[in-house]
Amino acid sequence: MKPDREAQGNGPAGGAAAAFSFLWAGALLAHQVFYGVAAATVWDALLTAAALAVMASPGTAWGLPVLCAAHGAAVWQTMPDAPNHWFFSGLVSLGVVLAWAAARGRRDAVASGLPGLARWCLAAVYFFTGFHKLNTSYFTPGLSCGELLYGQLRKAVPVLPEADWAGMAGAGVGAGMELGLAVALAAWPGGRRRVALAGVLFHTALGLMRYRRFSLIAFALLAVAAPEVGDRLTEWARRWIPAWARRAGAAVAWSGAAMVLAAALGMKGPWRWMAAHVGEPGEILGFVPAAVVLAACAGSVAWRGRWGNVQAGPAWSFPKAAWPALALMLLSGAAPYLGLQTLNAFAMYSNLRTEGGRSNHLVVPGGWQPFGYQRELVHVEETNVPSLRAVKERRMVAPLEEVRAAVRRQAAQGRPAVCVVTGRGGRQVVEERPGEADSGWRGKWLRFRPVEESGGRACSL
Repeated sequence: MKPDREAQGNGPAGGAAAAFSFLWAGALLAHQVFYGVAAATVWDALLTAAALAVMASPGTAWGLPVLCAAHGAAVWQTMPDAPNHWFFSGLVSLGVVLAWAAARGRRDAVASGLPGLARWCLAAVYFFTGFHKLNTSYFTPGLSCGELLYGQLRKAVPVLPEADWAGMAGAGVGAGMELGLAVALAAWPGGRRRVALAGVLFHTALGLMRYRRFSLIAFALLAVAAPEVGDRLTEWARRWIPAWARRAGAAVAWSGAAMVLAAALGMKGPWRWMAAHVGEPGEILGFVPAAVVLAACAGSVAWRGRWGNVQAGPAWSFPKAAWPALALMLLSGAAPYLGLQTLNAFAMYSNLRTEGGRSNHLVVPGGWQPFGYQRELVHVEETNVPSLRAVKERRMVAPLEEVRAAVRRQAAQGRPAVCVVTGRGGRQVVEERPGEADSGWRGKWLRFRPVEESGGRACSL
């Protein structure tokens, strides 16, 4: 009887795990470099160095769990100001670490659990990004984020129609693609090859709109959600990239890791020189090959399986140990409708409004919120907190809880913080003395956007 190659960490699951490790490390490295935080703190430096090390040796058993642990720590330190893609990817990394711990480091068990983890995390984020867009403002010309994004796509692809109807049609296609991918990932595991191809093409389009960082994260997840794609990528790399080129690339990556660690220890000269020579062109040079090669891999395996579905198999079920990560993802996505946070809820570019007891959503009314954190909206009259001063200057309103959180954050940094607001309860003074504020879990998770006092919800992140 022949041994089961997939169970041993070879075959599609093993090859896809190696491809995922490389792509995941590259996506995290892109965030660190292009947000300028590669060596900003010790945790950032460890994450950057780990990403470079994994890219140098993507098949090592220790690489992925160490990378994901460093990633989780780096995301935690940035909370509550982590961008949506960084928050989402941090929860994915948490799932990888939990699955690795439950498997006691067994490489085959971790590799076999990655497809299910990627599949359901992608399904969750696609569902919420699409569902949030089902609101009146998103489908209102002049307000719609979808219309704005279509305009950006037209700049990259000038042959697309310029008419007003095309912008709104593009908005509908965007929301439809997200919801369609969510349904396909959840209900059609046998069609994963075609779903992966559709996802890669969708994120290539987002990259043309200049939203490359979330797309790089999605590329890694799509390559392992359809393990045949990741396995084909690994196979092509071994076949077409000479051994000397792979060794040279590994040497460059290890040298970069050493530079970052040296920068963290105070020797910033080499790293500053390297960072100064990498900008948006460097990000494009990383994104374009990834999109082209992944599209070719996904197209190749989809063509091979064009005559029918492939067997789903137990490897595509969600790893039980990683359930806390998925639960946090689902809670975050549902948070606006529960009366909880509106940032880090995967509502980017959705025009969604749920604050102040109102909702522009076509399905979920604002009165259903069981928590009251969004209900009281206030005007900022006077403040020494920069983020709240911006709310005043833009003549917007913000939930009182966000005002309190911003005041606590500044006080926790050792600076006096005060804000005078007016709302339903009249005039209030919110203040904290330096060093005495402890925001606890609320400060890490509960964040809210300022909104217009009346009218439709304008496009914002």
